[in-house]
Amino acid sequence: MGFMGYLLIAIVCWGITPILEKTALRNLSSAEGVLLRSLAVAVCMGALMGFSGQYKGLHLLNWQAIGLAIIGGLISAGIGQFAYFAALKTEQASMIVPMAASYPLVTMFFSILLLGEPLSIKRALGAVMVVVGVVLVKVI
Repeated sequence: MGFMGYLLIAIVCWGITPILEKTALRNLSSAEGVLLRSLAVAVCMGALMGFSGQYKGLHLLNWQAIGLAIIGGLISAGIGQFAYFAALKTEQASMIVPMAASYPLVTMFFSILLLGEPLSIKRALGAVMVVVGVVLVKVI
């Protein structure tokens, strides 16, 4: 499958998931929601790695890669997911999801600052459009 097939699967999954999560959060705390979601992801990835044989390379990983992956998981899936669930629990999904989807602006900023990636006119205009979109979602 090419990148477009994978991208379409991701878009559909990410589009449906907030509806399921918001519905589940009616009966769960944000922490409970993150815990259950994380357990489901761990089981799914364990099965995927088992069936695909990708687990065989784990012993080749270096400590830097392991540490950065763990820190990224703690920041994103721990703190970030908890904050997202707390916002989703208290506000409309149709507002929270598009606003949360502005995270690439943070990535762009830190990619330029820490990785030395160039800022092109197209990327700058794209960032402005994202900000305008977030403002419109919030205001309308």
